[in-house]
Amino acid sequence: MSAVVVIGNFDGVHPGHREVLAEARRRQPGLPLVVVTFWPHPVSVLRPEVGPMLLTSLEARIELLSEAGADRVEVIDFTPEFASWSPSDFVERVLMPLEPATVVVGENFRFGHLAAGTVDTLRELAAGRFEVDALALVRFENEETCSTRIREALAAGDVAHAAEHLGRPFCFRGVVAHGDMRGRTLGYPTANLPVPGNLACPADGVYAGWVTRRDGLDAHGEALPAGSAPERWPAAISVGTNPTFDGVSRRVESYVLDRDDLELYDAPISVEFIARIRGQVRFTDIEELIVKMAEDVARCHELLASA
Repeated sequence: MSAVVVIGNFDGVHPGHREVLAEARRRQPGLPLVVVTFWPHPVSVLRPEVGPMLLTSLEARIELLSEAGADRVEVIDFTPEFASWSPSDFVERVLMPLEPATVVVGENFRFGHLAAGTVDTLRELAAGRFEVDALALVRFENEETCSTRIREALAAGDVAHAAEHLGRPFCFRGVVAHGDMRGRTLGYPTANLPVPGNLACPADGVYAGWVTRRDGLDAHGEALPAGSAPERWPAAISVGTNPTFDGVSRRVESYVLDRDDLELYDAPISVEFIARIRGQVRFTDIEELIVKMAEDVARCHELLASA
């Protein structure tokens, strides 16, 4: 059966990506929408020393693309061998088996060995077998919305600007790890997520945000009633290495406001970043840290009260 095929890296699935999918659906509403994406990131394969930090895991990318309207997501294993394919190889070996009626890409789309293929190349290779639509990039104010802009905002700790480009708060996902239990002894138990080296995360500091459990269980590990929405809690979030205690591993540590009864070890959660409160600080003593944590929590209450 013929399909509308959309091609792209889609890291973050930001509004520009979602508009490409929506426009593809509008062009051919009666056909299935197939999204072709690449994993790992091509730059990470071709130039690993400058490979970008990814805004989402592959699992999250597929989920977000499905929410944005994809009927099917085809993940291409991006290898050095695949990178050597010519534009013609790409069309014949990747696109034609999908039976495209229309192929939709962004106007800056490049493909094939040494990124030699352009939108015009794709039209030539289509040779009347399918149509090609190239869409303009979405802009926010005076900036093009792209994954690079979002990574830059996160690296600066500007989660509000990242959210403007993403069309939603930046979300970091993971499975809660067993930590050193120090937060509990200080009166602020945290759910800790390790930060993998290939995933983007906001700059070290303290943030206000939300924690959502993603496995269909409640705060105590009991199954939620069928059809219930996942539980979501306001939180104070620390990103960094915990320098006061000479930490070395970077983590996202989330304290759910006014809760010390959560059972989240080994649970999959997502952490949404709403606002930055301050940068990371190395405190000289525990008492100073506890005072500052209380101030951070109070500020989170204020910021999240109307969110």
